[in-house]
Amino acid sequence: MDITRENFQANLPGMLDAIDDCDFLAIDCEFTGLYTDESSKPNLTDSFAEIWSKAKLSAENFALLQLGICTFKWRPVSETESSCVEAKPFNIYISKRPSGKSDDSRFMYQSSSMEFLAQHGFDFSRAIKNGISYLNAKESEKARQGVLEEERKVLSKGLYLSPTPKRMKLSSSTKDVDFKALVDQAIEKVNRKFDEGETEPQDVLPSCHSFYRRYVYSLISSDFPLIHVGKFPEDNKKLDNKYRNHFRLRITKCESQEHVQKLEKLRAEKSTESMRQSCNEAIGITLLIEKVISAKKPVIGHNCLLDIAHLTTKCIGKQSDDVEQFRKCLKSSFYSIIDTKHLLYNHSALRKRFPRNGLGMVYEATVSDEDFRRTNPEVVFPHAFERYAKKTTKNDTFHHEAGYDALMTGLVYARIVAAEATITKDSGTNKLASFYDAM
Repeated sequence: MDITRENFQANLPGMLDAIDDCDFLAIDCEFTGLYTDESSKPNLTDSFAEIWSKAKLSAENFALLQLGICTFKWRPVSETESSCVEAKPFNIYISKRPSGKSDDSRFMYQSSSMEFLAQHGFDFSRAIKNGISYLNAKESEKARQGVLEEERKVLSKGLYLSPTPKRMKLSSSTKDVDFKALVDQAIEKVNRKFDEGETEPQDVLPSCHSFYRRYVYSLISSDFPLIHVGKFPEDNKKLDNKYRNHFRLRITKCESQEHVQKLEKLRAEKSTESMRQSCNEAIGITLLIEKVISAKKPVIGHNCLLDIAHLTTKCIGKQSDDVEQFRKCLKSSFYSIIDTKHLLYNHSALRKRFPRNGLGMVYEATVSDEDFRRTNPEVVFPHAFERYAKKTTKNDTFHHEAGYDALMTGLVYARIVAAEATITKDSGTNKLASFYDAM
C-alpha cells in the first residue's frame, strides 16, 4: 500500500493497528545518498566505531525519500498444513517539511544514488510533493504541547468570543470599501434567506487577513448578535493562495443565542480536531516509529545500520558520536533489531547455503533451496495489500521500492525461522537467537 500525504491521515489508524497486532516487522529505506565524500565511504577494514561514524554522518546529511514497513503475523495452522504468515506492506513516501521559520531543512544528494533510484523507477515528484514529514522526539513533544495550549485557550475563552467593546472602522481606501461591501452583502443575504424560512442560512466570505477578520468579528458582535461568525476548517481546507495568514470566515444566521453558542461549540470542536490532524501530519512517520518502540516489536532489516541511523536521527534525535552511546539508545528504544545480512554471514550453517548475501539473491535462494522450499510459510496478503502479491522475482519493477524490499526482508527472516530446525541440526549451539541485537 502506497502512503502519501493524501492518504496518511485516513490510513494512520490502520498502520498503527498493524504494528500493534504483528509478531514482527521489517523495514527498508531509500535515501538521496550513501556517503558524503570518498573518505566517508565504508570499507572492509573499518572498525564498528568507524562504521557508525560514517553511517551517522550520512544520516545527518542525506534525506530520507521512502520508508518501507511490512508487518508480519503468524497465522495458526493445523499439524498437517504448512505454516502461514500474513504480510501488510506499507510503502511510505517521505519529504521533510518546514515546521517553523527556523526549521527549513537542507540536505545533500549523491548523483550515483539518485541515478540508481531513477533507473529503478523511483517517483521523485511524488516524494517531494506528497511525501510525509517527520519530527524528532523533542520537536514532536513541542508540537503536541502547542496543540494542548491552543485547546486550553479555546476553553479559557469560553465557547464564544467576548463582545468587542468598540466597533472597528475601516478606512476610505478602495480595498477597505470593497471588503466592507462584501461583508454587508453577505449579512444581507443570510438575513434575507432567514426571513424566507431557510434554516441556518450561511455564506462564506472571501479569504482575508487578520485585520479584516477582526473587523468582521467586531461588526457582528456589536450589530448582529444572532449571527455567528467563525473560521471553519472545511472552508479553508483547499484554500490556495500565497498568503499563509489569509482565511475564509463563515457567517450564519441563528434563531437564538443558544443556537449561536451551539455553532461556536461545533466550530471549536472542529478547530481542535483540525489542529490535532495538523500536528499528526507534522509528526508524520515518527508516529509509526513511536508505535514500534512502545509496542515492543522485533525489527528486521537487511544490512540495516544506515536505515536505523536515519530513523533514529530523524525520528528520535541527534545521535552521539560514541558508538556505545548509540548502542544504548537502540537498546533503550527498540525491543530487538535483527539484521538478516549479519545473520546470514555469521551463522555458519546459513553462510554455507547463502555465500552471496545481497537481499535479492538471498530472497531467490530461499525459494530455490530444497530445505527452505519444504518449510517456507505460505504468504497471505489481506485486501488492499495485494500490490506485491504476484511479484516474486528479483527482476520485477518493485525491486528497490522500500515497501517491497521490506516485504522481501521480512519473508527472508520468516523462511529462516520456519527452516531453523533443519538448517541448525548439525550446527551445535549456533541458534538464531544468539544473533539478535548483534548490532
